Amino acid sequence: MHNLHIQKLSSFSQALVSLHTLQVEYCDVGDISIIGKELIHIEVLSFAHSNIKELPIEIGNLSILRLLDLTNCNDLNVISTNVLIRLSRLEELYLRMDNFPWKRNEVAVNELKKISYQLKVFEIKVKGTDILVKDLDLYNLQKFWIYVDIYSYFQRSSHFESNLLQISAIDYQSINSILMISQLIKKCEILAVRKVKDLKNVMRQMSHDCPIPYLKDLRVDSCPDLEYLIDCTTHCSGFPQIRIVFEKSSEF
Repeated sequence: MHNLHIQKLSSFSQALVSLHTLQVEYCDVGDISIIGKELIHIEVLSFAHSNIKELPIEIGNLSILRLLDLTNCNDLNVISTNVLIRLSRLEELYLRMDNFPWKRNEVAVNELKKISYQLKVFEIKVKGTDILVKDLDLYNLQKFWIYVDIYSYFQRSSHFESNLLQISAIDYQSINSILMISQLIKKCEILAVRKVKDLKNVMRQMSHDCPIPYLKDLRVDSCPDLEYLIDCTTHCSGFPQIRIVFEKSSEF
C-alpha cells in the first residue's frame, strides 16, 4: 500500500491472514494495531515514509518478524514497551528517523540493546549525546548505515550500498567510549567525519592503530583540530582498498 490515506486499518480478510510481507509506505495512516492482532505470520513489515505516531504493543506479537522498516517515520514518538524484546527473530531493522525522542523511550532503548546482538542489517540515526548508542552490541552486523549525527552527509538509497559510518558534532573522547563505533570501524567502507573536536590524526585515532581493511571512501569535514588524515609513514598499508579521500576545512 503506497500513498494512501488510511485512518484505521480494518480487519483483514481470511485470505490475508497468512500474509508474509506487508508494506504500508508513504501513507497517511492511523491505528496499526490490527496488524499484530491478525497478521501474526508477517516476516517483513515496512512503514517507511509513513506518518505513524506509535509502534503499538501488538506489533510485538509478530514472533517470526525478520525485517522491520521505520525509515523516515519522522512522526513516530513512541515505541511501546514489550515490542522489540519479543521480536526474537528480527535480523533487519531500519531506524533512520529525524528527531525520534530516544530519551523518552528509555524502555525501548533498553530492549533494543538486548536484541542488538542478533541484528545482521541495521540502520539508525541518533545524536551523539543520545543514551542509545553507547551499549549497542553490533558485532554480528553484516550491513549497516549508522549516523551518529544531526546532519546527514550521506544517506542510503538502496539496500546494496556500502557499509557507512557517519559521525558529526561530537568530541573525540565521546567517540572513543562508544562500543558501536569500535565494533563497526573495522567493517566500514565509507567513513564520514564532520565537526569532531579533539580529532588530530583521523585514521590513527579512529582505528586505534589497527587496519581498516574494507575502507574505500574517507570524508572529513570541518574538524577544527585536524593535523593528519592518514599518516603515510605508518598507516598506508592498513587501508588497501581506499579510493577516495576528501577533506574540507579552512583551518587544515
